[in-house]
Amino acid sequence: SKSRFGKSFTELNEGQKHGICDDIHHAPAAKPEFKKAAGFFDLFRSLCAGAYYATPAGWKAIGYVGNVALPQFDGPPPEVLAKLGVEQTVK
Repeated sequence: SKSRFGKSFTELNEGQKHGICDDIHHAPAAKPEFKKAAGFFDLFRSLCAGAYYATPAGWKAIGYVGNVALPQFDGPPPEVLAKLGVEQTVK
């Protein structure tokens, strides 16, 4: 943001912020001059998501209940098996 607009990111207007984000949000499609920034943003986004989903709030968001003993497990639902193109052979 400093090299492009002469200001820190927090000082930019919404349009300028969106312009930067649009240029770096998808590394494979980034223009050559934005590849390095897009690569950094991709890594940073992955690290943030990984950190969030390793917290109790993240576990709650995805419905993770923890290491809980189940009285019975019948395997994955049929629709999941069908989507993956596999069949359950162990009962």
